[in-house]
Amino acid sequence: MRTSMWRRGAVSLISVAVVVGVAGCNSGDDTKTNGAPKPAKAATVSTPVQALSAAVKKLSSVKSAKFDMSMSVPVPKGTAGADADGTKTVKTSGRIGWNPTTAEMNMDTASLGLGDTGQSEKISVILADGVVYVDMGADAAKEMDGKRWMKIDVAALAKEQGGEAAGSAIGDSLQSSNQDPAQQLKLLLDSPGVKRVGAEKVDGVRTQHYKGALDLDQLVDASASAEHLTAAKRAQLSDTLRKSGLKSESFDIWVNDSSYPVQVEVSEVVAAGVIKTSLHYSDYSSTASVAKPPADSETLSLQDVMKAAQGASDGGKGA
Repeated sequence: MRTSMWRRGAVSLISVAVVVGVAGCNSGDDTKTNGAPKPAKAATVSTPVQALSAAVKKLSSVKSAKFDMSMSVPVPKGTAGADADGTKTVKTSGRIGWNPTTAEMNMDTASLGLGDTGQSEKISVILADGVVYVDMGADAAKEMDGKRWMKIDVAALAKEQGGEAAGSAIGDSLQSSNQDPAQQLKLLLDSPGVKRVGAEKVDGVRTQHYKGALDLDQLVDASASAEHLTAAKRAQLSDTLRKSGLKSESFDIWVNDSSYPVQVEVSEVVAAGVIKTSLHYSDYSSTASVAKPPADSETLSLQDVMKAAQGASDGGKGA
């Protein structure tokens, strides 16, 4: 039981990493909307800055969208289940919202190689009010007092592991305006070398492909400007990113004739290699809401589970 509980904790923490990744890479997609104004066809634009500025303007009227994401992360050599290029890939789909940040999604854990954790290879994850809820499944609930949802207060967990600054940084990251896809596009606008690659078809849609890149200092400056950070908050952000090993980010965005992004790809160069994220979005809505699991009857805190598992481990050593 102790091993399975630790593994479930690992799945929960991976879910948190994916949620933060999705929120941080938000961007828009095609013209299909749900409750949002139907966009008029955009006028022809002549420069990348004009095209991306038009996309920022269009995205300002929507608050959520469906998404499909694939994220590949470098792993140590010889890791079980790793792809040929030395990475593991996690696929996620669902609906993401911004201002405030929300998410309801399904994550495919088949590639994680965590063994029998008591739940399906596809698990449901909810993000609301800065808290992540992971559905561990009916079998896992039998070992958790009938509670199938693992609750992770992301900022509180980060604070426990990395101190006050880390908790504040993670909390700000999940709830700040930077989760607005328009703000994400503004990062690309701040790239000094942003350029148009050319016309391409993506998902059967005619698009224009744009790309750019930011080194760490440029990324900090762009984020600080977009979020109107104080000098202290900017320094905190810079310190957090440097400690994470992030060195630079490159962006590729495909924008359709109505100035909505159809596909977004982000490559982050970190100490261990390159983290690659590919996103496709659809079905915009002018509203964003999620239904949280019942707090008392169906949820169990990850921190409590980890403390209980650690206590059992310490007790076993003393026996």
